[in-house]
Amino acid sequence: MMTTINGDIDSLNTPIIKSELHADPIDINTSISLLASAPISLDIILQKCGDLGRFQLFHYFFINLISMSAAVVGFYYVFAAANIDHRCRLPDNVWPNDN
Repeated sequence: MMTTINGDIDSLNTPIIKSELHADPIDINTSISLLASAPISLDIILQKCGDLGRFQLFHYFFINLISMSAAVVGFYYVFAAANIDHRCRLPDNVWPNDN
């Protein structure tokens, strides 16, 4: 076990010679044109983002909760802001002395 750890540490301390690195220069114009030629579809985007999981459902629920609470406030305003001059007369057995 100790030899594996020492071997890993020794491999980190070895000097790197630049002539051993083989990295081709990047031409920005060709790399951009290669990206543009690939078709982009919703299926490809969803594959990169991942499936519908707990994180997405959690945020979907709370975003909808915010919009539903705003809708309830707007719907309530229609009935609360109205100043009506009449109401239905209730039977005496339900509401006595209804004038």
